[in-house]
Amino acid sequence: ILISDNLVTATNATPVDRAQQQQAAITRFVNVIKPLSIQQSRKIDMQLLRIHLQLLNPAYTLPSRSTPSKSLITGVQPETLSKVEKDLSLRFYLLECSEFTAKHTGENISKWVTDVLTKFFLPGKVVVIVSDNAANMKTASLKMCCDHLSCFAHSINLVVQHSISNSIQSVVNKCKAVVQHFKKKGVLH
Repeated sequence: ILISDNLVTATNATPVDRAQQQQAAITRFVNVIKPLSIQQSRKIDMQLLRIHLQLLNPAYTLPSRSTPSKSLITGVQPETLSKVEKDLSLRFYLLECSEFTAKHTGENISKWVTDVLTKFFLPGKVVVIVSDNAANMKTASLKMCCDHLSCFAHSINLVVQHSISNSIQSVVNKCKAVVQHFKKKGVLH
């Protein structure tokens, strides 16, 4: 398959086939951006996608919604289980525990981490850095040319704190008022 003029065409197609394929692609892309309801738009998009793919390769069958759970996951599951069964232990290594007195900028953090990795002959071996969602950590990852992954536990904690802070704030305020009353008066009237 070649990408030509932003349209996908089969390499072995005749000029007539290519024209049909390009027309199907244009029709699909133009119709998708029409202001329709979301449900209607998805339905039309899927119909146009099927037509487009049928023109590209008549032998190809689109996977159904259940394809991942029926075939893809079942094919990977035994391989994953065998890897887990061989070595059930997680290993964590602490490379350095030292004071970080510099300003916590992305630049300083990336330099410090790079220095530590260099001490242990590990530069270039880091694939991803997991941290909180702070901008300085994302910047440090970028400067080190590593992918950044937000800590899932930290993200969940932030979501939970935010959701309950709104719902129980009035209760907290009432409790504070009761405590303040007893601090001032010392007795219940």
